[in-house]
Amino acid sequence: MAQRHDPCDPPILDEDLEYEGGVRPGEPLPDFDLVTTDRGRVQKSDYGRIRPLLLHFASITSPASATAIPILRELHDDYRDRIEFLTIYDGEESPGDRYPEPATFEDKLRHARALLARDRIPWPVAVDGIQGTFKTAMGARPTLLWLVDESGTIVRELHALDAIGLAGALERFCADPARASEEPTRPSVASRLGIEAAGT
Repeated sequence: MAQRHDPCDPPILDEDLEYEGGVRPGEPLPDFDLVTTDRGRVQKSDYGRIRPLLLHFASITSPASATAIPILRELHDDYRDRIEFLTIYDGEESPGDRYPEPATFEDKLRHARALLARDRIPWPVAVDGIQGTFKTAMGARPTLLWLVDESGTIVRELHALDAIGLAGALERFCADPARASEEPTRPSVASRLGIEAAGT
């Protein structure tokens, strides 16, 4: 069985931010066309034309998601008129008896609806395909967020568990989007918060 970690363990925070796979700032957001929890659809073309997008991956069995979504709800209250929020349901991080690994898309959709209800998510939740195609294209990690500008370009990677850093980054982006690419895109959360990794 894979080892599970506390989502706030500093080495795990740094591991996610220093991950070298997937899309990077300056690259276009990959195309997507996904079903939402209300059986609507969302596409890349639906976002970014008027307001930037904050993209988040989650699952109902992810400790990181359980920690991040309340932070994002507070930010949504402050930024919903300036930034679009979208969560992608990407499968089970810690499957169990109640929420096993989805065998079908309907299973995955049912789990996504449970997440929406449990965490009272006020923005759209879309469901990645059963093979996790969009997650693979993004190189998604449990605690990363992507900030996408109106041109469809990824401008920042942010850490969902760093509430202070995340709020500051969104405020600076809204004040001056052109400077977003000048900021560090994958800073060390552990060092920024003054936390020392275990064993150091």
